[in-house]
Amino acid sequence: MTMPWGRAALEEIGVNRSRSLLAFLSVVLGVWSVTVIVAAGTIATAALVQNLEETLGRPATISISVTQLPPGWTDAALRARLSEAAGLYGIHAASPLESVPVVAGSSSRRQSISLMGIAPSLDRIDETRVIAGRWLSKPDAMALAPMLVLNTAAVTQLGFTSSARAVGGLIRLWTLTPVMGRVVGVVQAPPNATAEAFMPARVLERWGAPVGTSLAFSYVVRVDPSAAANTIGLMKFDLARWGVGEGTTVQRTDQTAQFSSGLLAIQLVLAGIAGIALLTGGMGVLNLGLVSVRERVHEFGIRRVFGATRWHLFVMVLAEAVVTTTAAGIAGVLLAVLSVALLPSLLASISPGDSVQASFPWGAAAIGIGLAFALGLLAGIIPARRATQADIVQALRGN
Repeated sequence: MTMPWGRAALEEIGVNRSRSLLAFLSVVLGVWSVTVIVAAGTIATAALVQNLEETLGRPATISISVTQLPPGWTDAALRARLSEAAGLYGIHAASPLESVPVVAGSSSRRQSISLMGIAPSLDRIDETRVIAGRWLSKPDAMALAPMLVLNTAAVTQLGFTSSARAVGGLIRLWTLTPVMGRVVGVVQAPPNATAEAFMPARVLERWGAPVGTSLAFSYVVRVDPSAAANTIGLMKFDLARWGVGEGTTVQRTDQTAQFSSGLLAIQLVLAGIAGIALLTGGMGVLNLGLVSVRERVHEFGIRRVFGATRWHLFVMVLAEAVVTTTAAGIAGVLLAVLSVALLPSLLASISPGDSVQASFPWGAAAIGIGLAFALGLLAGIIPARRATQADIVQALRGN
């Protein structure tokens, strides 16, 4: 009876412990580096995209800046025209951005903030991360008193002790006609952001800009990234046809694609370096297999005499390489998971102000183990073929 190939492979690994350990460690290092790079790249890309979406809009965001409306046109009329064209342009969401500086607060505490007239659909264009309360809804445009959503900068500037305490609070707005607004939600503001309060654009137009100030008009729309260039051309053509083209700029504002491509290039370079480390580990496994086969010629002859076929020898030697690299791959992935888990505390010790959400992408683990398994197959084929070519007579003579 021949020994099962799996058990024979494990026993041979135990016999050649020193060489197996060196090959094992080299593959562990390669798999660890590849997995960490893929995981870190995935986490960094997700963080970058989220940051860009919070500040510059989701892809693809197109901004229409209107410096002056022609006679007979109103902001509401232009909004209606854009809404009609939404189906033709392939627009997913559209919102005006009407900004006006106002004084807000109470009789004892007054602060200057930017009052933003928007559409509730803005949350489908920008990354509006609500941390307390809720976002604006369509019925808010019909409410008698303005419903407001503050950003965290406005929460601090207006004297609220926390975002949760701001929700439900009343704020006086010194618009053209002073009015009391109710806070219904708070959104996270980017670092160094100005204090802003969001309300439906129709409500802002109803109460009017303070004397001596004027609304700044712009519109943002979101379309499929592949159709962004074509949509910009259509918008420019129609705005000119409507008589609104003069002094109006239409441009894409999100930069997610550009930053992501740059990050991908860096990630590919690092992956290449990690691949070299993984290839070095594979060469160690290949060398181990060749040396092992040369030293075991007599063993292979004995196995052939007792009924082992060439296929049995091939599978046994190949299994040794696959078992070594797969076990090393699992160990390398476990080290990578631990490394990524320690990333937030490490960055916090270097820069206490930074915070990183490091959720390990398990796709990177699958890549690491898959590469280790494939490396074992590739590095084990040549030694396995050599084992099948051993001559029985010469093997029994010990030549």
